[in-house]
Amino acid sequence: MGGAFIALRAAGWSLECVAAAMIPAMLRDYADNQPEWRVFALCAILVAFFGAAMILATRDQGGHGQERGSKGSYDAELRPVILSLLLSVTAIIVSASLPFVFGLSECRPVDAAFEAIAQVTTTGATIFPRLSDLTPGLLLWRGILQWMGGTWALVLGIALLPFLEVGGMASFRLDVFAGLEPTRRAKRFILSLGGLYVTLTLSVTALLWAAGMTPFDATIHAMGIVSTGGATTWDSSLGHYDLGAIQVIAILGMILAGLPFPLMLAATRGNFKPLLGDRQVRWYLGILLIGVVLMTGWSMRHWGLGLKSALLNDGVAVVSTVTGSGYVTQPSLFWSGFPAIVLLFLSTVGGCAGSTTGGLKVFRLRAVLSEIWIQMEALLRPHSIRASSRENWATYRAARTQIMGYVFIYTMSFVALSWGLGALGLDTLTALTASVSALANADLRLGAYLGYSGGYGNLPDAAKIMLAAAMVIGRLEILPVLVVFTTTFWRR
Repeated sequence: MGGAFIALRAAGWSLECVAAAMIPAMLRDYADNQPEWRVFALCAILVAFFGAAMILATRDQGGHGQERGSKGSYDAELRPVILSLLLSVTAIIVSASLPFVFGLSECRPVDAAFEAIAQVTTTGATIFPRLSDLTPGLLLWRGILQWMGGTWALVLGIALLPFLEVGGMASFRLDVFAGLEPTRRAKRFILSLGGLYVTLTLSVTALLWAAGMTPFDATIHAMGIVSTGGATTWDSSLGHYDLGAIQVIAILGMILAGLPFPLMLAATRGNFKPLLGDRQVRWYLGILLIGVVLMTGWSMRHWGLGLKSALLNDGVAVVSTVTGSGYVTQPSLFWSGFPAIVLLFLSTVGGCAGSTTGGLKVFRLRAVLSEIWIQMEALLRPHSIRASSRENWATYRAARTQIMGYVFIYTMSFVALSWGLGALGLDTLTALTASVSALANADLRLGAYLGYSGGYGNLPDAAKIMLAAAMVIGRLEILPVLVVFTTTFWRR
């Protein structure tokens, strides 16, 4: 039972965080004389009450003897970690959807849950056809949820998923517990990482404000940029601001958000070698460069855009697609043909491991292409002997096997989701786009249903439920969710 108590306590603290996050949105609506502030106040009190009750009920439970059997600490700790993760996710989603259900928007439960999930997972999709109809508090609430989701993504990518060895993520396990005082080292690292996240958010806010945004808009866009959730206050996204400086700031901010935060933390301390020498980072920047060049060339040739206009428009499109932010500068532009194929592929790739982005991650793409090259060499030279420069070849090959398995599961999930959406009557482009966007946590809108003149609110409820589930398992990288449905997981 220790694992259940730990999971309940983690869910309780998650509820307390959500309750605290409702306060800024409440204050914003109160300052604007919007009646929505009462909804935020009541929801914050309710969520805080249940969170405190769960914490107090498990205060003296599950603290010792955490199901440690003879198989070792890893097997003993696996169940509580996954249960805590899933129960916390459920608690966050339910509590985050309350302002949408009981507020002036009066969303149906399905729509409210979809909206909350889309923001918490930093997917950024929305069921609202017009963001301008929302109160300032709800707009800020969407930005706060995305910003919290970005911190959640960092915790997953840096601590939990490497610990669970999901899809080759064990390669990125950080040795923050080495030395004589592991607790202090871990706390110092977490605080430093949080400080970097906050500093980056404040810096982007200040730059956007100086470039021409209002303080309110700059704050929400900065939270969307750093979390790669794409929060905005306008239906036309960044296209509302016909200012090149704002677009450049957004591009640079999204690029930074897609880099590994531990390596950026080292760079802030003067050690740039790990960041500049990391192969994943070089691949990430190379993919962005190739995407911008291809899209810019297409825009200049087929749409007659000038070099500056094409670079800004396609730079925002490519960078926001790779990082999953979903920002655009020309919402009326319907991507089709070659640009649509490029954007679909880029949204699948995602950013670097240890960032706030979703998707497969660049290191897995590198591993897949490298494995293809190894197999081609083996076919061409079947009797050759190749020496490895790696110190632990067995561990390296085990990570490759995990990555190949994860890519296969990811692909099958995409196929199953596309089939399901197609069975509901969605056109092919919409089904493919929605499937890629949900699993990669990227707000890419292609197709008749998802164009910027429409939105996810036009989809059937069954499609919303399927996509909401896909957004959650995509952010959790599928495997921690799948193992819960096995009998082995629940067997003591």
